[in-house]
Amino acid sequence: GPGLAVDGEPRHGANAFVVPVRRDRQRYVLRFSPPGDDIAQEANALQVWDGRGTVRLFEVDNQVRAMLLERLDSTRSLQSEPLHVAILVIAELIHTLAIPVCDDVRSTAAIAAGHIQDFERDWHAIDGPTPRSQLEVAIELARERASEPGSALAVDGDLHCRQVLASDRARWLVVDPLLLRGDSE
Repeated sequence: GPGLAVDGEPRHGANAFVVPVRRDRQRYVLRFSPPGDDIAQEANALQVWDGRGTVRLFEVDNQVRAMLLERLDSTRSLQSEPLHVAILVIAELIHTLAIPVCDDVRSTAAIAAGHIQDFERDWHAIDGPTPRSQLEVAIELARERASEPGSALAVDGDLHCRQVLASDRARWLVVDPLLLRGDSE
């Protein structure tokens, strides 16, 4: 972007290349997504949450597949914290991220409905790696989730400790969230 200067060593995560940059005195990171990732969907999720429990998005360039983001402490993820601390942080983030969203956001109930068919097919495709009784329990739980009244609240469908980084603005913030609507479980 205009006026950006590299300000540190590039890093990579499981699914992105990140370059620390500056514009004047302001520190950011420039995150480049690989082909195949839906950068518009990623940017939309960050725009919906607008920094509430997540990294802030300042600019996005869909053609270059880049997002200019708030700089967090990429050397410290929640993965490095003791489990009893991480559980409380994740629970707090689930609550923070639970904001009203539009009905056109993919729901957890729709995902569960898809699992009703997919679990059986996938189980057979890999030669039934678990007892049939476990498959039946999984299908029944998917049926329960699919039939529950939908929630209008946002959830991060990919919330885990490696995607929660330390920050100056808040103790912990989510990077690369997957915006869904519905069941926080």
